[in-house]
Formats: sequence, C-alpha cells, structure tokens
Amino acid sequence: MMKKYLAILLVLVLGVTLAGCSEAQRASYNLSQQKVYDAGYNKGSKDGQAGGYLAGYNEGYDDGEQRGREYGELVGERAQYDLFWDTLQQNGNRADYEKAFCGWMGAQDIFKPKYDIKPTGRVNDMFRGFRTYISLSNVCQEQGIVMDFSKVTEFTNFLYNTAIYQVGVIDCSSTTTLGSAFNNASSLNTIEKLIVHEGITSYTSCFENSNLLKNITIEGVIAGTNFNISRHNNLTFDSLVSIILALKDYSGTSTTKTVTLGATNLAKLTDSEKAIATQKGWTLA
Repeated sequence: MMKKYLAILLVLVLGVTLAGCSEAQRASYNLSQQKVYDAGYNKGSKDGQAGGYLAGYNEGYDDGEQRGREYGELVGERAQYDLFWDTLQQNGNRADYEKAFCGWMGAQDIFKPKYDIKPTGRVNDMFRGFRTYISLSNVCQEQGIVMDFSKVTEFTNFLYNTAIYQVGVIDCSSTTTLGSAFNNASSLNTIEKLIVHEGITSYTSCFENSNLLKNITIEGVIAGTNFNISRHNNLTFDSLVSIILALKDYSGTSTTKTVTLGATNLAKLTDSEKAIATQKGWTLA
C-alpha cells in the first residue's frame, strides 16, 4: 500500500515536467521510476532486515557469552570447593581433626566446611593460629552443619592464638582435662555453651590471656579442682552466675575448693549469689 501511495506522489510531483510529453512517454517514464523505487525499497528492506538480524545476533552472542562465562565460573568455583573440602574432610568421614585448621589464613568466605565436624580423640591445636575473624556458630548455621565435640578426649591449645570470636556448643563429656583449651584466644568473646563434668581434673590455663571473653554458659559440674577466671573482667553477670551454679556442692564434707573470680567480677555479684558458692563449700577469691 505504501509503495502505491509513493508512486502516485512521484507522478504528481513530476507532473509539470511530463506535461509536454506524449502519453506513451509519460507511461514509459512512470514505469521506469516505479522500477527504480521498487528496487530501492526492496534493497532497503533487505539491508534493514540484515542489519537488524546482525544487531540481534551480536547482542544475543554477547549476552550468551556473558552468561556462559558466569555459569562456567560458578561451576568451576563449585568444583574447586568440592575438591578442597572433599579432600580435607575425607568426604565427611574424617575423625582426626588435630591441627586440621592450624594456621588458617583464608578470607571469611573461604572457611565453609561441607560436612559435619565430629572429631574423636584429640583436637589439640585444631584452630591454633587461625587468623580469620569469624564466628564458628554462624559458619555452622550458614553451612547447615554441626560441630560435635562430645567424643573428644583432649583439647590442648584448641583455640590458641586465634581470631575466632564466637563458638557454639563445646561438649567436653569425654575429656578429663581442659588445660590450655582456650589459652590465648585473644579475640574470643562468646562460648555459647561449655559442657563439663566432674571427671575433669584440670582447668589450668584454660582461659589464660583470653581477656575479651564476655559471655559463657557452663552446663554440668565443675569439681575436683580449683577454678580461676579472675583476669576476665568483661564477664557478664549471667556468665558469673552460670559458673557459680555449676560448682559442685561440697557442703557436709571436708573438701574445700577455691573459685577465683577477681575483685572486678566479685563486685558484680550480690551477697546472695556469693552465698550460693560459699554454701557449697567453695572459697571465693
């Protein structure tokens, strides 16, 4: 339809020029002009289609290339992640985690264990020198894994000189000593739950130089040895009460033990809380 209207317009514009020509001449001229127009129109249409196709092709190619690169990187990262953690955690079968993460220097988004961590035996130096500032509780939640230490028999230097600031449940049901377990854990702020029992005979240097420790909940019984946490002046009231409530009751026996909280921490307690400890046969210092 458009071609017909343009042809008519062309004839009208050229009417003056063709006024002196014969009918045959005018018809011949009009036909030739129509052919020129048709040829130009058809060429323009084809060129336009070709250009549009090329533009669409280039855009699609670029988009596909970008998507392919992103997908390839994602697949590659996942493959590297699987290879690393499958090897390190022995496809989820690893039980010996002694020194497993000793000296770890990776970024926060690198420490993402793939499998549950359930050590047996010793976890000495497991996180020694771990320099990534993280919360193990958050890692477990984000990864959907658990860390179960209930079968661990020895925790020496477990968090020595680490940048870990929070740990979840540390179940010490199978150990007899917590000497140096949290020694020099200079960034440690929170132990969500420390499960202890009467068979633990030593807490020597357990929290030494972990002076930022603020929150700790103790479940179980502290017995058989003196307990010293006097340098931890940031401890909350609830943390101190948790310690006092966990002390074994020696009332009615000749046994006496000392729990050393230090003057700063003692000042946070009322006489009622202090009496709980002394009535159990413990000396407060």
